[in-house]
Amino acid sequence: MASGTLLVFQEEKLLPDYKAQFESLGYTNVHVTNKKFDALHRVINEVNPRRIFIDSNFYSGGTPYMVGQLIDKFPDKTFNVLSMNHFSDRLAVWFIFHGVKSYLKYSDGKEEFAQGLKRIRAGETVIAPDVQSLIDGIEWPEVKKKADKRQLEVLVLLCNGNLPDVIAEKLNISRRTVDWHIEELFKVFHACCREELIAMAFYLDIVTKDDLCFFDRKMKQVTLPQWAVVQQKMAS
Repeated sequence: MASGTLLVFQEEKLLPDYKAQFESLGYTNVHVTNKKFDALHRVINEVNPRRIFIDSNFYSGGTPYMVGQLIDKFPDKTFNVLSMNHFSDRLAVWFIFHGVKSYLKYSDGKEEFAQGLKRIRAGETVIAPDVQSLIDGIEWPEVKKKADKRQLEVLVLLCNGNLPDVIAEKLNISRRTVDWHIEELFKVFHACCREELIAMAFYLDIVTKDDLCFFDRKMKQVTLPQWAVVQQKMAS
């Protein structure tokens, strides 16, 4: 039977402090790790925690998607995300859409943060007020315009963490052309920044883990997707 809590943070030297802080708030059987990808899967299988807390910056801008992958693989676990440093509220919204139960921001204040952790331990769902306000006010756009094949290639390379200069070299095109493709992708996805563009690409399944080099798989042939209304996907 699953029990206890697993904390997933990057800073190895701070892991003992995080463990002590959670124990001071009444959490028992607390484990900590900074392992990623398949190594993290092994830790989860070994520890078999009931609750998992993961840092919002653990996989940089791709953390919402990567946590969504973990939720699909471990549906019996309760995943919560903690923003210990600055993380875009607009991007944080995608954690909730991927199935994260609670999202807390340390910047909301130490006392409020601690109270949120206590409420989560008691079985409540707690979402930072700023993030909840964004969720409540979202107007879902219909994605009508199609990206062309080259733009989708740029998108896949962006999702793999490549900077525009590197993308230009890989595709043998100019940096200016890459920037133009990225601007066009912003229009297609109604995104305001690269992080939100990447989050939407993952959420709409335009880019999947088969496209990501750190899963040690070959990039699949990019094809034009059948575009759908985001709201319909949310309802399904």
